[in-house]
Amino acid sequence: MHQFCYIYITAGRELAVTISNFVNKSRYSTSLKPVSTPIIDITLFSASLPVTLIPTHLELAQSFARSNKTLQKSKIFFSVWVYDVLVEGSPFISNADA
Repeated sequence: MHQFCYIYITAGRELAVTISNFVNKSRYSTSLKPVSTPIIDITLFSASLPVTLIPTHLELAQSFARSNKTLQKSKIFFSVWVYDVLVEGSPFISNADA
């Protein structure tokens, strides 16, 4: 629901909270008593959304993951020594390069 922005509509937010409460209510219970399931109004998903994502949510998430991955690259360099002689090309950026 969050991916498609239904969470920004009041009815969508209420539904998300209801589902969350339902899931969390009996998460760790061993009771055999049945839990009442929430009623989901399907008309919510035909409502017009307040936000239109261009590019799509998936494309934005992939872009963020790519940019975040480059920010978190290791700044550690690996020096490789063999018999007290530094290996040519050392220091290496990763273990795989070494």
